[in-house]
Amino acid sequence: MTRRCKGKAVHSWDQWGRKADGRDWDGPGAGAPDPFVVVAFVSYRSARCEDTYRCAFRVLAGDGDFRVDVYDADAMGDDWAGATICSRGAVCDTEAARVIVGR
Repeated sequence: MTRRCKGKAVHSWDQWGRKADGRDWDGPGAGAPDPFVVVAFVSYRSARCEDTYRCAFRVLAGDGDFRVDVYDADAMGDDWAGATICSRGAVCDTEAARVIVGR
């Protein structure tokens, strides 16, 4: 499910402590997730951050709305933390993460 949020550069995101279904990101006792984002319409994928629930990056995304997908990087396949449509100055939530967009 994609949630719409009205509000240039994606700034940071927080990944919730567990997946939307309640399971740990990297398995029981395996530590924090390794988040990264993909920003549609500008063909951008951030480097992953290791073992953290909060991460930051910069990408120019223009003045309009854009889609941000949040993931947890895993060796056996990445876990999707949801998607949101954001724009400049917005705070947008996915099912399992919050995306904060700078102005």
